Amino acid sequence: MSDLLIEKGVPIPKRAGWSKYSEAIRKMEVGDSVFVTEKKEVCNLQSTSYRLGIRMSSRKVDGGWRLWRVE
Repeated sequence: MSDLLIEKGVPIPKRAGWSKYSEAIRKMEVGDSVFVTEKKEVCNLQSTSYRLGIRMSSRKVDGGWRLWRVE
């Protein structure tokens, strides 16, 4: 710990993808859905909706996944 430089006032960067997903999820109404082709997008949408306190349900469909806002 002798060589650590302590700095004040350095802002924390936003999480990658957070604003992209949170904006879309906030615009959705109950019953709306989105279609994605990559499993990574499913995980990002679900984790973002969890942080926002919004429930979503996902199902694998032809060509990808569909996520619905359920609450």
